[in-house]
Amino acid sequence: MTDPNMTSSSLTNSSIKDIDMLQLLELLACKCDEWTRGESSSLPAEKAQDILTSIMYVISLARRGQAASVGLDKNTNDTTEAIVQQDGVPISELFERGLVCVQKKLFSCHMLQRRILKNLFNTPNVFYRSTISGGISGFFKLYSPQFSAHEIHITADYPVCLGRPELEGVEFIEEYLSRIDAENAFCRLFEPMAVHRLLLGLSPDYAQLPVNIFEPVLLAALGLIIVGRLPAGLDLTAYDVLLLEDTFCGKTKGQIESALKTALDRLTVYLDVPERSIAYAAACLPMLAANISNAAEQNTLDKVFLIPKLFT
Repeated sequence: MTDPNMTSSSLTNSSIKDIDMLQLLELLACKCDEWTRGESSSLPAEKAQDILTSIMYVISLARRGQAASVGLDKNTNDTTEAIVQQDGVPISELFERGLVCVQKKLFSCHMLQRRILKNLFNTPNVFYRSTISGGISGFFKLYSPQFSAHEIHITADYPVCLGRPELEGVEFIEEYLSRIDAENAFCRLFEPMAVHRLLLGLSPDYAQLPVNIFEPVLLAALGLIIVGRLPAGLDLTAYDVLLLEDTFCGKTKGQIESALKTALDRLTVYLDVPERSIAYAAACLPMLAANISNAAEQNTLDKVFLIPKLFT
């Protein structure tokens, strides 16, 4: 079994009631025994702590999954609170409920990955397909809800525009795939060669680099809308970038974000942008506005609004 001193000290600062503590330790003992397959009465403290963290993560999923029905804040990630607020429900039962939540999320993630791969944007960037196909499949293969539900196991090498989700376990993969799905659907609105030429303006070696594809495509499309041109070609010119410099020079981040929002609204007039991509793009606008503001101050707006290379 585990070292009781390690387990107690790891939870000393929590507010779990004594009865909950006993139930939690019983469940931990059971899971540690399962992990060793009953062949050992001892377990490294580090692994026991890892299993305990996994248990609490699963329990927190159960609590948040029922938040609407019991009037709690479903967005909290406080696993201690998750245990305390489920008065009268055995810890073992909460754990089983949490495992059901995990399995449902895993199924949804499998389906989403398949949908993305079926409609994957055609790009020579090696990190794009390898992450969405091999990387995510590696997560499914290594993921263990019973013993390490909070772990991710993969590096998630492809960088999404909105940033790496600050989540754990299956929730990380769920959100990561959701962001990739929104980006992929948006990029599919444009010809792969147009995107390829645009990204060559970023680097001639972009296909071998872990770069985000969606951001420069979105910015090029919005930039073309702002200067009064059609967005489909992603064919910004040096003159267009000068016009964008005049547009954004001296503007606050709020004013820049407002201009981008107006352009995003107008983009839907020219392109059939999926709702999930619109919502995702809108969530990216504050970050993009900050980047544009900094680039305008440093006279490097051509590094943000890329000018495509017409010859490859």
